[in-house]
Amino acid sequence: MNLMIATIAVLALLGLAKNKKPVFGQLTLTGEKALDWLKTADAEREEGVTFTFQRIRMVLTETLDTEGWNVPDWKDGRTWTALGFLAEPEYANPIWIHQRSAVQEIERCLAGWEAQGATVDDKERSIDFGDAVKVLTFKRGQGKFARYTVEQD
Repeated sequence: MNLMIATIAVLALLGLAKNKKPVFGQLTLTGEKALDWLKTADAEREEGVTFTFQRIRMVLTETLDTEGWNVPDWKDGRTWTALGFLAEPEYANPIWIHQRSAVQEIERCLAGWEAQGATVDDKERSIDFGDAVKVLTFKRGQGKFARYTVEQD
């Protein structure tokens, strides 16, 4: 009996000691291949949440997985999402935008910038703004199914 308890305790400790990738919901901003995300509570504030993007990339969740990004298991792999690489130096990781209405708004912005002459990297499905960064404010109404809106500054 004591041997069995000792064996279980050792196995439990070994399980805890595994070098595991960070869990999506428990990331620090310095996690390797970590993603921050558009937080609903921030967007629900009256002024919304504003980010200054240097590059935006449209990408399937399953592609993020194959590139080694830490993506939560609950997100469907064939879903289009956006990665926003920020100009602000205090953000170590890109913002992962997975909410459907926010992604649709990003796609609308990307199409507009492309129509205005922005260079699109077809292989990566991204637009790099370089020094001409884009400032976007995400707002979300109250309620469980409220849509996101995106305003350009």
